Amino acid sequence: MLQGFLRLDAWPDAKAALLQMKAAGLRLAFLSNFTAAMLDACVKHAGREGIFEEHLTTDSS
Repeated sequence: MLQGFLRLDAWPDAKAALLQMKAAGLRLAFLSNFTAAMLDACVKHAGREGIFEEHLTTDSS
């Protein structure tokens, strides 16, 4: 089950919207309760690398 979380698909229209915000000069970040490794895998799988300046986790390990 945990492996499924590493391959979550992003909403199809999200990339264009995120790229527009980034092009407008907004600094993009997000917060999740996934681990940092899980977030890295999800961002890579979704093809969103280089869009977010930071991805923050509530995971304390």
